[in-house]
Amino acid sequence: MILQAEMTLTIIASCFILAIELLFYLVFHNLLVPRANRRTEPHAYRDYPIGERRKLLQRILARIRHTCKATKRTDQEYKEVVQEFILQWFQKQEVTSEQPCRRNELNEKSSKAAKNGPVQPTKSKATVLLSIPRLTRSNTSLLDSSSIDSNVAIDEQDSGSDRSNYCDDYVISLSEPVNNCWTIRGLSKLDMDLFFAWAFFGREPDCLSRAETTELEAFYTIIEDECLGLSFDDGLSNDSQACFYKPRRLSLESLSPIHRPLFVYMAVWLIKTILCNLILIILGFRLIQSHSNLVAWHRPARANTGDSHAATLLPVLFFHGIAPAGLCFYIPMILHMIRDGRAAYLFESPPISYCSLGFNALTEMETVHGVEEILSRTGHGAASLSLIGHSFGSCQLTWLIKSKLQDRILQIALLDPVTILLSEPDVMNNFLYAKTLSRIRLVAASELLTEHYLRRHFSWYNSELWLNDLPNHIHVLVALSEHDEIINATKVKQQLDICNDERRDKHPHQVIYWEHVGHAHCVTSRSKWIEIKQRMLEQELLLTQQQRCPQTSIL
Repeated sequence: MILQAEMTLTIIASCFILAIELLFYLVFHNLLVPRANRRTEPHAYRDYPIGERRKLLQRILARIRHTCKATKRTDQEYKEVVQEFILQWFQKQEVTSEQPCRRNELNEKSSKAAKNGPVQPTKSKATVLLSIPRLTRSNTSLLDSSSIDSNVAIDEQDSGSDRSNYCDDYVISLSEPVNNCWTIRGLSKLDMDLFFAWAFFGREPDCLSRAETTELEAFYTIIEDECLGLSFDDGLSNDSQACFYKPRRLSLESLSPIHRPLFVYMAVWLIKTILCNLILIILGFRLIQSHSNLVAWHRPARANTGDSHAATLLPVLFFHGIAPAGLCFYIPMILHMIRDGRAAYLFESPPISYCSLGFNALTEMETVHGVEEILSRTGHGAASLSLIGHSFGSCQLTWLIKSKLQDRILQIALLDPVTILLSEPDVMNNFLYAKTLSRIRLVAASELLTEHYLRRHFSWYNSELWLNDLPNHIHVLVALSEHDEIINATKVKQQLDICNDERRDKHPHQVIYWEHVGHAHCVTSRSKWIEIKQRMLEQELLLTQQQRCPQTSIL
């Protein structure tokens, strides 16, 4: 009798749980996903107001050009790098019966945009076509120019490499030997209008103002000048092409989240609210919330650690990356970093932590003002600071470096940073457009709130850290993982090496490059914590020596 009652209760409980999960499934797909797909107004540019967006494009292209020169690449190789850079911002689409409809739609949008300011097609100067295979990341062999006849179209067979995102080749058009012009087959000016309107204005082309349309047109002159004659056809004759390109415009596209049971969100909430918070309280942290709703855990400098100088050490501000339960899995690493008793601030970011089912997110200014308020309320309103950011947390470090706190920041540690080379397509493609169900996509990229934050509230143009913009007084440590699934660690290290070569008598940016490990490996590896801590202590010692002897040059 008792056994039968237990079975009945079990069945009832199971049915109840299934009913709740079914209800959540319906709410998820019929309420939450449509709500997440609502478009939002693009965030204002911090450094490039309307009329100066061209300067950002020039800067990106100048960096590519400078990198090619620093690595001693030829003009032909430079063109291949530019071509690959542009195409990685697009998805290849096969031509179907619907393709003419797409062109008509683009033409209609172009006509609407003409009301704000006429968009004149860029005329190609082509007279001779030369088909050259695309240089892929996996195939870096360079073309032998001596084997190419510029008067003959050379057909290349597919070498078997993955070209799913690209057409097989691009076209270089030559008019005169002294006036080269080249273009990318299948990529039209209409496609570029869509991309530029999103990338630099956050809108559709037909929603641009007259001033924005005028500036967009100036982009093509810049590209032609900076990219050795690159131009784009009007695209009206491309319907016969085997493929065309669709720009990746993450903030204008619909989300593609993977449904997670309500149990997952409840479990993460319990881990965060009970386990993580309880551990932090036991360790001496207390919760602080700013008027802008920024949440941080603060622990003052501790005098009972055996280090009487703990109060003189730089306070640490830590920003976590995209992770379930936020700070929870970072606690062991954080404790190692602050075991010398220094003051510490651990900042939370709920939209990337599975910790709430809301769609509100703090802006850059709300975050910066929240940090300033919390520091002021805890007695560090004028103190020098040390910042640590992992993965997405490196973007928040960039916001602080660009704020009034800049002069007080003496040290930053960027662990697996996405903020460096953010205008390159690697981070976006690897995180939001990965085709395989990898660890990164399963755990983070496909979660509804995380994807909503990145597609509707994140501004790449305000979050990229340009190494040349870093003030000389800030000591920088960058830790990279060779097999990082999100960032292109090799490319980032190359930029750091080039930057260090140019710094000369200034203290170089410290670089740790871990071989044979992937993204976030440093979060769980004690040996990595020791290495990071040792490097940061060495930098802090140099800072102390510099403050005592300001005239001493630190190398």
